[in-house]
Amino acid sequence: MMKSLTTISATHSTRTEPYMVSAAAPGAWYCRLQVPLDPYDWVCHALETAARLRGLPITAVVRGSDGDVTDLVLLRDPSVLFGTAAVAALEGLVDMLVAATGWRRRPPAPLPEVVIPLGLRRGYAQDAPVHPARPTRRQLVDDVLGVRAWPVRLCSVRIGHDGEPQWWHEPGLLVHADDADQLPDLAEIAAELGQDRFVVTNAGCDTTTAYRRRTLTGG
Repeated sequence: MMKSLTTISATHSTRTEPYMVSAAAPGAWYCRLQVPLDPYDWVCHALETAARLRGLPITAVVRGSDGDVTDLVLLRDPSVLFGTAAVAALEGLVDMLVAATGWRRRPPAPLPEVVIPLGLRRGYAQDAPVHPARPTRRQLVDDVLGVRAWPVRLCSVRIGHDGEPQWWHEPGLLVHADDADQLPDLAEIAAELGQDRFVVTNAGCDTTTAYRRRTLTGG
């Protein structure tokens, strides 16, 4: 388990070290879909089909268990190598998903200042250690005032040039913060969790930004 985070706020107030911006795009897009207890594998099949038909990468936050997914959040993920999907294109993708699956788009609501899907696996290796969701969530909300978090499953899919899907699955937390000034604290937590990269949807600045560890390259 990660070390105590109680000293973070006192030492980091304006920086996102040890991370740097790797890619950014205007627009703080966030879409929440209600899923009628569909199995996780079927949800992934629907996302892969949509990614293939629209030629778009999909990043999703999934709530619920393997057999009864209840909620799906779609977000943008800026990339140096692959660019960033346009908001209009993602809106069209959502319309297609709703029509094809019976999922329901939840009514628009004001976004929190900052939204971060925060992974719990250390690095990218599938066999790497994974931090336990509930204790990590409890420590996070205790140590950073004004932050809320929920255990989730993070996944993303893009269709490669060879037509094969490229998937990523990871246990994680969906983090909401009321103030962008909390970002340095959250970056420190991401580092303690061994995250090489994380993405921030910032409603206050109407931007989406990918952060990467300074020792890494690419995006």
